[in-house]
Amino acid sequence: MLDHLQQAWVVPDSSHLVVDEGQDLPKGFFAYVSHHVARALTVFADDDQALSRQRTTLEQIKRAANLDDPIILKRNHRNTPEVAAVAEHFHSGRLPAAEVTRGSNGELPRLIRSRNIDYTAALVSNWRQTRGGAIGVVVYSNQQTGVELHRKLKERLPESRVDIYQHDEKNEDSTNVLADGVTVLNKKSVKGQEFDALFILELRRFIPCTNDSERRAMYMMCSRARDNLFLVYGPENLSDRAWQALPGPEILERQ
Repeated sequence: MLDHLQQAWVVPDSSHLVVDEGQDLPKGFFAYVSHHVARALTVFADDDQALSRQRTTLEQIKRAANLDDPIILKRNHRNTPEVAAVAEHFHSGRLPAAEVTRGSNGELPRLIRSRNIDYTAALVSNWRQTRGGAIGVVVYSNQQTGVELHRKLKERLPESRVDIYQHDEKNEDSTNVLADGVTVLNKKSVKGQEFDALFILELRRFIPCTNDSERRAMYMMCSRARDNLFLVYGPENLSDRAWQALPGPEILERQ
């Protein structure tokens, strides 16, 4: 990537560059932009939410770009305490999880077994019809579960916004995840987003977490939910190891 950037045209008078999700960019990128692209650089990064094993830590970003010590944000304004408790179950970072500032809504996240994709479509559409809001549905693969689920949701919710974000179609600009409606997207695409309610499907593809990268992914995905979180598996049962990896029923309600 750095070799490609070295050959690319850049704007020499660029004054201030803002980089988001910096933990998923190589450290060489920060060395390059700090020397050749911008006179000022601001980076937002959380290495506890990096999606790959090749994450760039805050210290590496600081050294590569010759930045000051990072300002650590210590308050969580997004999640209810109930959602945060499930997300923090998978937290394995060197920094403590941020302090939750929101009050309780009295609703525990739920673990749900789905009998088939029609059952899942009914589950999501019923929530949309009764509770409304911006709803996210995370799938392991858009090309497999995502496309079919998107079709079934559009049939069930003809009056609602029902979108699917697919990287190959580059339709990010036309998908407003903050608007009322349903957005189907995969693990990588949900990074940086947030929803009133979030359904994480195909749970057996995400747990048990066998390494820090997988734990960071679960932490990241769960923390995308503001108010309500649902972990959905089935029709196959979870393995014994997957059951052991889940939070207890005092945190994650079984249905």
